[in-house]
Amino acid sequence: MSVQKRPEILAQLGIPIPLHSLAPRTLLGSAWWQAERIKAYTVANNHCVACGKKQKFQMDIHERYDINYKTYTMTYVESVALCGLCHQFIHLGFTASQVKEGILTPTEMMKILTRGTKILRKAGLTRPLPPSTVFLRTWDRWRLLINNVEYKSKFKNYESWRERYAS
Repeated sequence: MSVQKRPEILAQLGIPIPLHSLAPRTLLGSAWWQAERIKAYTVANNHCVACGKKQKFQMDIHERYDINYKTYTMTYVESVALCGLCHQFIHLGFTASQVKEGILTPTEMMKILTRGTKILRKAGLTRPLPPSTVFLRTWDRWRLLINNVEYKSKFKNYESWRERYAS
């Protein structure tokens, strides 16, 4: 039994920067996260949900969100099993930082980018760009919603976020 491919997962926008450091797996605890992981592995049946590739080894588990830039909300939707390449494509900002740190080569990053773009194009999809300045003007409005519970940013503003993440 193979899993139904869902390439639209690769079009997910990155987490809005005011909500970095908030994740259901940390907010709801390890028991919740283990149950979600098992459910995602079971549904995937050793296949990447985005590209459909069968995996010999354990896959990454990715948390999916519905991000609404008009209401400043990011709602947890589900956790899905992905191959490493698809997961790195979704998190291109993090992947780029791995190149900067020498963990990945620029060639490896280009492979990830080309592969993900090809999967999206084959499905008739593109990866949208988020509004570029929305975060600075609306920092305090952003909320993560999990099971109708709201979580606010751990950072007071962009400067406090930058102290934690920017190098």
